[in-house]
Amino acid sequence: MLDMQLAAAATEDPERAALYLRHAADEARHARVFARRAAAIQAESGGAPSGDTQADTVGLFSTLGELEFLAFVHHGEARARAQFDVYRSWFEAQGRQRDLAVFAAVMADEERHERYTGELLLQLAGSRAAASKALRRVAARELVQRARRAGQAITAPLFWVTMVVLYLLLLPLALPLRLSGTATGWTRSR
Repeated sequence: MLDMQLAAAATEDPERAALYLRHAADEARHARVFARRAAAIQAESGGAPSGDTQADTVGLFSTLGELEFLAFVHHGEARARAQFDVYRSWFEAQGRQRDLAVFAAVMADEERHERYTGELLLQLAGSRAAASKALRRVAARELVQRARRAGQAITAPLFWVTMVVLYLLLLPLALPLRLSGTATGWTRSR
């Protein structure tokens, strides 16, 4: 939502600005709908209400430029629509009509977002080949970011396991030195 508002303020095209603002308003509405439904589910299960969350922005428009920003948004909308479709199917199979209605309402917006960002991306890129190239760059950037997040998540446990294995492998080397009485460690020079 915030990045769409920043994009609306930064673009030089008033028509795109209006589309970005509408998109931002949709995302704000989605956040409210999901927050209300989450609160209702929490209340139904007897849980305590959670605290408010704070939204932030990463300044994608100014960082990526409008073409890559649109590629990023289009890619994200396509991924979100596909994921929401999975949720919608699951809620339908579970007979959870209220949740199904929430996702069905949001899906209409997601499909519109995906469609208009694809059209704008093609318009700004000038050709399907250039638009596809921008989408590939966005997908590659996302893959690198996922790899970095995964690396950050496994670094501490991997270090711990590596050190345990290393100490266990070195234990047989240290035992004979201890048993033989040979001096180990630092000694004072004379």
